[in-house]
Amino acid sequence: MNLRLRALAVLSVTLVLTTACQGPPGQKPGDTTPAVPTYSADIAPMMQTHCTGCHQAGAIGPFVLTNHEGVAAYAEVSLFAMRNRIMPPYNVDNSGDCRTYTEARWVTDAEMDVFERWINAGKPVGASPDGLPPLTVQLPGATTQGSMTAAYTPRGSVENPMDDYRCFLLDVEVSGEQFLTGFEIFPGDPEEVHHMLLASVPTDEVAVALAEDAETAEPGWPCFGGMGDADGALLGVWAPGKRVETYPEGTGIKVAPGRVAVQMHYNLTAGTRPDLTRVSLRLVPSVQKEAVLAPVAADDINLAPNLTPDQAVVTQTLPLFALGIEELELHGVFPHMHTAGVTLTYEKFPTLNANAAPECLTQVDRWNFHWQQLHFYETPIIATAEESVRITCRYDTTGRTGPTVAGEGTADEMCLVFTYVTLPNGGPLPEF
Repeated sequence: MNLRLRALAVLSVTLVLTTACQGPPGQKPGDTTPAVPTYSADIAPMMQTHCTGCHQAGAIGPFVLTNHEGVAAYAEVSLFAMRNRIMPPYNVDNSGDCRTYTEARWVTDAEMDVFERWINAGKPVGASPDGLPPLTVQLPGATTQGSMTAAYTPRGSVENPMDDYRCFLLDVEVSGEQFLTGFEIFPGDPEEVHHMLLASVPTDEVAVALAEDAETAEPGWPCFGGMGDADGALLGVWAPGKRVETYPEGTGIKVAPGRVAVQMHYNLTAGTRPDLTRVSLRLVPSVQKEAVLAPVAADDINLAPNLTPDQAVVTQTLPLFALGIEELELHGVFPHMHTAGVTLTYEKFPTLNANAAPECLTQVDRWNFHWQQLHFYETPIIATAEESVRITCRYDTTGRTGPTVAGEGTADEMCLVFTYVTLPNGGPLPEF
């Protein structure tokens, strides 16, 4: 293997695994002068890791970043978006100041420096102008396939002309108690499917969902922030660029007998076309550790119009001893607010005394409703019965004419973190 191919192989593994290497990328041993980055050796692997899941032909990204021509054309705007954490889309802080997460969509400062040096060097091509193909991942051990029962053509409303939130029962029936340990999403139209919630609808709630479905001539029913009138349990969250979601080893969320449903968010910027999204589920009869997406919420939301984030603050501290368990293992988080949300802080205190120094669980500095996903910690966290958790949300209601209150409507708000939890040694969990 020649030196250039060897450098490419080493750098590709380094960027994909986000590990540190000695010396700048492309630097030869003993050479203190940084090598000039090239597209094929340095930039293409970076794009593959962070960008091409969305920015490829036929996907939701508005331009293609799978070749030198596309990356060079959008290099300056891409660097600006990276430096300001506008892209890649990722709500939580992965800098290490609070927590770090597995499979984070997070371009490191070192990667951004390489990208900037490449721009300043004139955007050299290197070995080839053709980039690496997007990483393809397939859910191992999938047991169940399903899809929407009919194609749906999304449409906007007067209130939200470019977005459509719609729920559908899938043709997936669960006959006995199962556990979901992973899933894969195949959007029918990747250019308009923006994100998706996956839910379990128990047998006694299926009729409610079917009744909502029957209220309109089109498949499904309108919904925002939840599943509508049907009482379903959240199973997972999906967003473009991460087709496969695999839960931590040995864990899974219980799926009750009944049906599986989805809430689809369609973004209509690229037009409207029929969508028939499919799913692949990995359902197993038992797991070592039963998991639950446990909600931690501040429900007392009643904000006047024209408040800045410094003025519009909602917070709630909750004791853990009320759960009646000694310890919980926290594996990940799914923060959730609506469109007025700006920041969210999730903390753990050693006692019920909120004046004690908190331990940061999750920090969201730039909330974007369209970037929702489940984030798994690189290292799980143990919480004990003597501890408490606090959630704090800030909002911007400037320009609104009426009060903003708690609810699932488009103009309503939430201050919520679903936490993926298990018992440290396994076993059934209490009701949350």
